[in-house]
Amino acid sequence: MLKTIEIGPNQVGIKYKKVGSKLPPGKQIATNGETGYQAEILPPGTHFYSPWLMEVEIVPAIEIPQGEIGLVVAKDGETKAESYTQNLGRIVPCSDFQDGVAFLANGGEKGEQLGILRAGTYRINTKLFTVITSANAKEHNVNPEDLKVYHIETDMIGIVTTKDGLPIPEGEIAGPCIEDHNKFQDAQAFIDNGGCKGLQEEIIPVGNWYLNPWFVKIEKVPLTVIPTGTVGVVISYVGKTPPCKETTKKDKELKNGEEYLVDKEYKGIHKEPLRPNKYPINTYLQKINLVPTNEIALDWSKKEESQSTAMNYDLNLEPLNLRSKDGFEFYIELTQIIQILPENAPKMIASIVSVNSQGLDLEKVENSKEYIVKPYDRMRNLIKKVLEPNISYYFRSAAQEFKAIDFHSARNTIAQNVKGYIKRSLKSYGIIGVNTLINEIDLPEELEKILTEREIERQKTESYQVKIENEEKRRKLIEQEAFTKQREELIEFQTDRQKKLYESQDNIQIAKNQAQAQWYQDQADAESIQSKIQALGGVHNYFNYLKINNWSNIQLPHVLVNSDGGRSEILEAFVTPMLDTSSNQSQLPSNGEYTQPRLKEALPKCLVVLLIDTSDSMSTEYKEELIKGINKFKEQLSNDPNTNKCIEVAIITFGTPVKTIKPFTDNANYNLTEVELEGSTAIGEGLELALKVIDDRQKIFKEQNIQHYQPWIITIAGSTLDDNWQQSAEKIQEAFAEEKLNFLAIGVEDVDQNILSEICPPKASCTMLEGLKFKPLFFRFAKLMIEIANRYEKDTALEGLAQIVENISSDLPSDKVVVLQEYTARLMSEASKEKITRQEYSQLVKKLFEEARNLGVDAKPILKIVPKITKKMNLN
Repeated sequence: MLKTIEIGPNQVGIKYKKVGSKLPPGKQIATNGETGYQAEILPPGTHFYSPWLMEVEIVPAIEIPQGEIGLVVAKDGETKAESYTQNLGRIVPCSDFQDGVAFLANGGEKGEQLGILRAGTYRINTKLFTVITSANAKEHNVNPEDLKVYHIETDMIGIVTTKDGLPIPEGEIAGPCIEDHNKFQDAQAFIDNGGCKGLQEEIIPVGNWYLNPWFVKIEKVPLTVIPTGTVGVVISYVGKTPPCKETTKKDKELKNGEEYLVDKEYKGIHKEPLRPNKYPINTYLQKINLVPTNEIALDWSKKEESQSTAMNYDLNLEPLNLRSKDGFEFYIELTQIIQILPENAPKMIASIVSVNSQGLDLEKVENSKEYIVKPYDRMRNLIKKVLEPNISYYFRSAAQEFKAIDFHSARNTIAQNVKGYIKRSLKSYGIIGVNTLINEIDLPEELEKILTEREIERQKTESYQVKIENEEKRRKLIEQEAFTKQREELIEFQTDRQKKLYESQDNIQIAKNQAQAQWYQDQADAESIQSKIQALGGVHNYFNYLKINNWSNIQLPHVLVNSDGGRSEILEAFVTPMLDTSSNQSQLPSNGEYTQPRLKEALPKCLVVLLIDTSDSMSTEYKEELIKGINKFKEQLSNDPNTNKCIEVAIITFGTPVKTIKPFTDNANYNLTEVELEGSTAIGEGLELALKVIDDRQKIFKEQNIQHYQPWIITIAGSTLDDNWQQSAEKIQEAFAEEKLNFLAIGVEDVDQNILSEICPPKASCTMLEGLKFKPLFFRFAKLMIEIANRYEKDTALEGLAQIVENISSDLPSDKVVVLQEYTARLMSEASKEKITRQEYSQLVKKLFEEARNLGVDAKPILKIVPKITKKMNLN
């Protein structure tokens, strides 16, 4: 007798066989018809079985929430050999542990598994596998926080320590970088490719990462900041071992450490310093020494304790105690200014550190093979070891060559000499000695008295001399003032006479000059126009020149704002593809040659994909305002015939599932009444679909020889972007870089701007919408496209005029051709402007009509097309 059992969509049937051979020792799950729990499960549906032979237990399917992972423990499987290096169970093909038969047949191993489960629903045999989720984590001694998708914030990195893999090679302190494991998310690939257990060279950047906490431990640290005015010298404890270099006698004499500098792929002090910026540095493996690159003033003077600061390198420098040639003891205070150029910073660091045989700044731990970093204060070490001994030596030697009072008098000469000496001494260390200044000389009291008396006498002498010089200057000033007054009176008399003589003549000449200037201006304008027409190869090419220079006057909308609240200029890029046609449209050649276009050529097509976020985390207000904005876009496009033929719009939603709710059509006749907010945010899948529908539509254009602009994807996102979007973003960025696609990302509500910025190409960064102002945003989009489409139609008519003029010019005398081309060029120049002057345009039309009538029957096409141009510009 058979029994019926119904298994629901979110349930699993686990079979227990009562009759059959016994399981082998140590096995818990049957795969070959033995008695006991079976590896094979019953999927959702209706099933029949004999209760005499079998029992069926119904259990719920495993649910892994969004933003979390699940860990798996296998209760049965292969037992690892003692020599096996992998601690966690290997990943084998088994449909994410849903196919127990495949798991056991493919060599799945018993115990904690390397593979993890991502968000979703899984039909898993719970007799074979234990799945640990945040709901039951504590029961299995697992921290629920460890089961969340690991998030690295902006300006942070993750330092990785793996808990499984090969031993780190002897002599190394971290595992080398391994290829093709997707930032430790593909753990089996990491191990199979030779990954090591322990601290890793590779770091994890900003983003969300699916990591097995049994496999990796992550420590978040901030980016290393190199402030302005400094560079960072890198001492690396990982990389290739530098090639052995025999130290020569010359190297030993230099003692400046430059021979220990290495390229960045080696261990040691790197030749190239880090410039001011933020860097993702694994601080366990590379030490960064900040070196100031601005000028540093070091004072040998008396200082108070309160003057001590973190950057006060000269706190311990005291005034120098000197002894003169005549036996007097005195003190001097001085200032030495130094500077370290960025490119010389590594050389300076290498010259003052303790360097072992490998060129590393390390100190061996007593009774151990391990090394630790020595805590050097680089700048103070430089001052103590190099600068202070050189300064002291020079001044003590110089003092013994002078009497005390003479030393005071020769202070400037001595300072110049020591400046050159210090400059030469510091050069080998990569340091510039900028200047040496003697500030104070503290002589004994009896010598100070003699100097004071000398100074008083000198100042008295200088005072008398100044009085004499001032009296002489006053006498010369009085004489000069008298002479100047007489000369001014004479000039004033002569000027008054000349003024009356020239006044009557000036009025006449001004009028003549103005008339002549206007004539010259008219001639220059005409010559300029003729020169441009000749240089560009005809009137038609001259119009294309005008068109290129006037398209940029189209006014762009300002609806978006940056994250700091300022106005965004992102829409400056929006008009570009509308102005530059694709490669299959006629362009102005550089050599003057030109192929006449078809006068009744169809408007080029522009594809626009609206890719909108419809995940269930979006608000009802967002949905309502978005629908209003998109319908306003449709309404404006439908009202203009030209634009309706030019723009094709498709709408794709990226909740789950991703849907095309409006495919491309030849017109904008659609009405969006409702969008359903459902599922998670699948922006990666949405981008893939957008690229596909664009590609399908462009193939049709190519078959029908239809011109088209670069297509647009306008993405509106407002929630957490947590699917695998990285591969889709790479395709978008590649197409954008190759100028095959334009991309605009608009963020609203709770969108993660950092992730949205990573999706965008570098030159099309994401921008936040001010509030939920979709309606004004789409209104301005539509107005912009209407203006572009109508301008194209007007330009087509002007191109017809240019073609007619060129066609009839071959049968006219050269003087007639010059006049006809001049009036045509002036009319096209005025008509192609953004704002047309009605009076100027009317006068040009009148002159062109008069010239056309004088030419007779050949010029009749001009008389027919000019009224059409006027009508297209809404001028009567």
